[in-house]
Amino acid sequence: HKARAANLLLTTGRCLSKCCLMSTLSMLSMANLMVKMGICHNNHGRGPKSSS
Repeated sequence: HKARAANLLLTTGRCLSKCCLMSTLSMLSMANLMVKMGICHNNHGRGPKSSS
């Protein structure tokens, strides 16, 4: 029973860490997208820049 409980805890922990990692990655990608959109918006407002 102890081994089974430990296995269950390990599986749950793995699932939680995976979910946490996925949510963090999605948040980072969203922030990156927002930053890119902001940069594009700024470039459109000021005209073309030399830096891409």
